[in-house]
Amino acid sequence: MSKVELKVLTHGIALEEILQNQEGICYFPEHGELTVKALEYITAYQEVIVATGKRQVKAAYPWVQSPVYNQDDYALLATGPTQLRYVIGTNAFAADPNVSLFEAKSVTVFCTQAFLLRFNSQTRVQHTIPANTYFTYNRRCAEIYYQQVALPGVLQVWAEG
Repeated sequence: MSKVELKVLTHGIALEEILQNQEGICYFPEHGELTVKALEYITAYQEVIVATGKRQVKAAYPWVQSPVYNQDDYALLATGPTQLRYVIGTNAFAADPNVSLFEAKSVTVFCTQAFLLRFNSQTRVQHTIPANTYFTYNRRCAEIYYQQVALPGVLQVWAEG
């Protein structure tokens, strides 16, 4: 190891995967590439922070365990004056016939204009989503129904399940 001293709380980026209690290379903006020792498992390109004066690092922002979704879908849709339907997985299937339609566990939407949104049935409760607003629905969903409020817009839909 070179003689460069790293101050505690200095941030850097791991340039490779570093196993706990092993040495690896990290990049620090003020010092360049340096060899450090990981106090915990670090993935490649994860942000690290110096935890001790002995070049020992840990994850600056530990990964949060999130649900694993095996399928995802994305749709770019035009809203109109009448209620329209989109079945989750339609575009994923069009891109890869090995993917089937699926039930999403999380749906995020964004539209350039205010729009009305229903989940799973055209008779369910109607949500009014303001223009330029991200809205996430974390419940099971197989289809959405959408309609413009006043002006037509472009609706983006991200679904994971």
